[in-house]
Amino acid sequence: MFNQDGTLNEYRLFDRYETQGTWVLSGGLLEVDIIKAGNHYCFTIVANAKLNIHSAVEHKNSELHSYLKFAQIK
Repeated sequence: MFNQDGTLNEYRLFDRYETQGTWVLSGGLLEVDIIKAGNHYCFTIVANAKLNIHSAVEHKNSELHSYLKFAQIK
């Protein structure tokens, strides 16, 4: 959940473990930082104007980690 104050709450799918992070809209890109279990995750979401599915490349502890897809639901 992206909150209006620049914070976010993330929950794992099955056990609902909560983590917090921050976000900022910069130059039309959504930059996200999350600290979870001693790891630092950061990614920048690039919006798709034609679909509600958006993309990001994630770094974990400053190393390339994964390619993400985000579906806008609200």
